[in-house]
Amino acid sequence: MRRNTSKVTTFKNKNSKTGIKRTIYLIGAGLLLASQISCQKIKYIDGVYEGEYSKTVKTKVKVTVENTRIKDIELIDYKGWRDHDASVIIPQRIIKKQNPRVDIITGATESSEVIMTAVERALDGAKLQ
Repeated sequence: MRRNTSKVTTFKNKNSKTGIKRTIYLIGAGLLLASQISCQKIKYIDGVYEGEYSKTVKTKVKVTVENTRIKDIELIDYKGWRDHDASVIIPQRIIKKQNPRVDIITGATESSEVIMTAVERALDGAKLQ
């Protein structure tokens, strides 16, 4: 019969709780920093901008910028599913977040993506450097 000679090494450290706390703190600080960076608002040049994009769904948008902020988004040509509410909800989210990339609507993924991309294209020339 063969005897198992492998050893399992365990590390016992009086400061292991401190190390865990420090790790949790650093992870939390990193997440906070990442969220602040991703939530920074982009400033735009005032004006009215148009953009369009199409896949299966097609849209053309008019984006109004006032005081360097997205003030209004109008879908001037929208050929997509009206029952998903993407044509209403996505522009509201973009205005609230002040960013053309927002959470998509479940069940209206393509409509959401097309509207966001059309708004991005409209705002491409409006970004302040």
